[in-house]
Amino acid sequence: MMDIGASFYQVVRAVIVFGTIFFGVIWTLTNFYNYFPLAQRFADRVFERVSRRVFGQSADREAERVDSRDGQDRHTDTDELPSMAILVPAYEEAEVVANSIQSIFEAVYPSELLSVMVLVEPDDVATRDVLDRLSKTYPFETVVVPADYPGESNKPRALNYGFEFVESDVVGVVDAEVIIGASLLEEAGHTLVSEADFALSHLDMVNEDDGWLNLLFRAEYSYWYNLVIPSFEHVGYPIPLGGTSCFFRRGVLEDVSDARIEADDSPWSTADRQWLSDRGLAGYVPWDPSNVTEDFELGLNLWTKDYEFAFLDAVTNEESPIELKSWIEQRTRWKKGKVYTFVQYLDRPPETLRQRFHIYWQSLLPHLGPINIAGLLFVFWLTTMTGAVPSALVKGILSLGLTFLVLVAGLYARGYWIVSDKPLPQRLQRTCIVALSLFFYWIFQWLADVRAILQTYRGQFHWTKTAHLGRNLSEPDLGRGIRPTDITVSLLGTDANDSLDISASAASVDRTIPRKKRLGALAVVLVVAMALRIGALTRWSLWLDEIYTVTFRAAVPIGELLVIPWDPHPPLYFVLLRLWMSVAGQTQFGAGLFSVVFSVATVGMVYLLAGRLYDDLTGLVAASLVTVSTMHIHFGRTIRMYSLLTFLILASWYTYLHLPERNRWSALTYLVVTIAMLYTHVYAVFVLLAQHGYTLLTESSREFKRRWIALQVAVSLLYLPWVYVLSQQVLGQVADAERAGTAISWIPAPSTELLRDTFLMFAGFPSYYPIFNDSWVAWGAALVVLLTINVTIMFAIVNYEPADDGRIEYHLVDLGRGSLLAMFFIVPIAVPFVLSYVLFPIYFPRYALAASLPLLVLVARGLVNLEYQPMWRAVFSVVLVAGAITTGVGYYAGDTVEDWDGSVSDVSANISPDDLLVIQPFWVENDVTYYYGGPAVERMMLPASPDVTATDRSLLATKVSDHETVWVVRYQTDDSDGVLGTLNQTHDLRYTREDELISVYRFERASR
Repeated sequence: MMDIGASFYQVVRAVIVFGTIFFGVIWTLTNFYNYFPLAQRFADRVFERVSRRVFGQSADREAERVDSRDGQDRHTDTDELPSMAILVPAYEEAEVVANSIQSIFEAVYPSELLSVMVLVEPDDVATRDVLDRLSKTYPFETVVVPADYPGESNKPRALNYGFEFVESDVVGVVDAEVIIGASLLEEAGHTLVSEADFALSHLDMVNEDDGWLNLLFRAEYSYWYNLVIPSFEHVGYPIPLGGTSCFFRRGVLEDVSDARIEADDSPWSTADRQWLSDRGLAGYVPWDPSNVTEDFELGLNLWTKDYEFAFLDAVTNEESPIELKSWIEQRTRWKKGKVYTFVQYLDRPPETLRQRFHIYWQSLLPHLGPINIAGLLFVFWLTTMTGAVPSALVKGILSLGLTFLVLVAGLYARGYWIVSDKPLPQRLQRTCIVALSLFFYWIFQWLADVRAILQTYRGQFHWTKTAHLGRNLSEPDLGRGIRPTDITVSLLGTDANDSLDISASAASVDRTIPRKKRLGALAVVLVVAMALRIGALTRWSLWLDEIYTVTFRAAVPIGELLVIPWDPHPPLYFVLLRLWMSVAGQTQFGAGLFSVVFSVATVGMVYLLAGRLYDDLTGLVAASLVTVSTMHIHFGRTIRMYSLLTFLILASWYTYLHLPERNRWSALTYLVVTIAMLYTHVYAVFVLLAQHGYTLLTESSREFKRRWIALQVAVSLLYLPWVYVLSQQVLGQVADAERAGTAISWIPAPSTELLRDTFLMFAGFPSYYPIFNDSWVAWGAALVVLLTINVTIMFAIVNYEPADDGRIEYHLVDLGRGSLLAMFFIVPIAVPFVLSYVLFPIYFPRYALAASLPLLVLVARGLVNLEYQPMWRAVFSVVLVAGAITTGVGYYAGDTVEDWDGSVSDVSANISPDDLLVIQPFWVENDVTYYYGGPAVERMMLPASPDVTATDRSLLATKVSDHETVWVVRYQTDDSDGVLGTLNQTHDLRYTREDELISVYRFERASR
């Protein structure tokens, strides 16, 4: 990359070092805080089991527990059970409150010891009507919280009011949308009588079938409730208490309330106290009425007072929000509440240093993790994009941070595996999805973090209600809210079902264009694409590989070009080019036109693919982006297989999407196109691997899997001949690169710089060998375009549209399509990059050219989805167009590092028939010959500089002695090989032309 300047480089290094230490240390400490308890608990359990086997010791309390989820309880003596009051806060829960109440009364607990109080607001008429009907079936009490009861209407306020009327020994809180386990109440009663002061049930977000967001939510909750919280309990950490299915001894809550009232910042004003006194209320405040995460704060509060906690085995089934908007608002409230708790405890610090450490750390924990891994990734990105060389310390911290990222992904996957009850194949599918997509889930966490911090800064601490639909029901029941079958969704989003048949479901918004208009628009796009690719088709000289293609690989008889021992490229492109050149000729324009045709066809295929996945408008926008892409323009006229490869890759994906049609034509078309793709370039194997990955992760139809396996068997058999050829070359490369003779030894070792070059190339930075222009303007424009692409892609899965009340609503949409395009993008880059570490270097940016196409389709979809955000759409569009223009100007202002035309034409114009032409190394003779237009002269070939021997120099001295004038054309040579020194012994250097890689010299016989 370009020299970015010494002073700027030092600034970048300072930012990288500071950022790495700051974010890396916090991220590392966060993970050590979380995972020390896990490691301690694991080690203790192993030690306990070993001790029991070796020494016959008894198990500890945790090991002796019998999981009530299997229908067995730890206690059976009902005489010991205390009286229990269940508080059910219900606001706008008319659809689901019946589910919760029914589960409470179906739970095992003596009716004479159980009282249930449902807390409602005066304006919630719908919920109150439902409760009036239910009260005829179940013996609960409906308590309306007075409108003038002090405080803002929210859950902790309602709980405090309800607590005024509780006389039972134990108080439980059960949210109006949950389904509690049948053994929960009995287990909680026994536990609080004999063991603990407060207790919490396991929670499970069971509606994973509602989409990807819900799947990750379930994995996250299982990660906390099955791995983290038990470990926190094991080592005595504070427990981040949940808001439902938690139980307390009444005296404990009274003590907490007394402590709040006695504090300097008592929630009751003088007027409030008078209001409470007038109505005979004690003014209990066990829950902080100003905290929107009252459950979390209460858990920390109880821990500081050394109350004993117990984690119950029984499970409560919850539902997670279906809509992204509801999910973001819920997370914002949670995170905002934790910030509020942190500030609250700063104002009233706990008594001991240990308490302060745990309280402060847990209050910030939900923010420290996502924010600091984001910071580490930013540092990694900055290091990569600027080309700065990180120090050993920076490398170490970054590596540790990424290691923890992988660990967290594995633990989330483990969490999902624990709670999933899906059939094994689907369970495996979804476990992989959890691990692979956790980072994207965290992106939304970061958005909620930013939102929470902004609202905290503005003092917006109002309660945001989360809507519930009854998605946690285990069985359809008309009397219990919305049934699971009422909403048909898929694992990867609202795309129909868990199948590949993406086109069968409606996209977020259908933007179909009348046939005549869309064909006219597409024709304009294709004409522009053709003009941009034909224009300047001969502006630069052909380079080494292009000349090799034209003069050798595609020029020899077809029988000979099929397999070239030193060339790893399959033969299809060369066969087709040979047939083309038999008509169009071997000129640069004639041969280049073949690439142009397939590049323009690629534009059309992008339209078809995007239209198949989304709609006509998205297809036209995507085709337009490919049309003006500097990268695709460049490789669209390069006389190599790249334009054919990108066309066939798109065609393979397009026919892949047609496979669910279940007809022979779709299968045959896919087979033909995919085989053609594989016989064009070895990298096509990674595209096929991406299709396999997507099929395994998303397809649940056994019939389709059988058809898919049959197709892949056919593909394998037809590709077997080239697999054999390739295997010989790979084995030779592993054993002895020189003996193998393969043409990949030039590929550099894998590095982050290669990834940087790949993404900058995708953004249009003119660094396409052999054309280079590393100006600051072009680099900056490409960087801005890359950032804009990243942001715009988010809107491909987040759709903004107006609600009935005029507000703009946002929804998570098209995740099935987005995941397919993500697989299309990631696998052809990630897999060969990793293999380059494991085997030998095979990854190079231009080989991943086709991976840019799914990005452009997602960008197009993002722009289309901003229909109701015209300003954002305009800004993104202007940035992308301006970036394309800027990088395009930089591209056309760039120079080639292999100007064979200029160099050889210089020789052709001045050489005489009696002159000697020396070519070094010998294997560039075809390049010289292609552009040579001078008279027939004697030639002498020399090996590459490292291979020049004394014999070669002696032969050269003998040969030049017969000529007055000697011309030398050298490519990537080293002056230390003695060639020029040998010539200087008898001849004088009269003329020199030196380009980046090619040098031309003219020597005249010395007059001395």
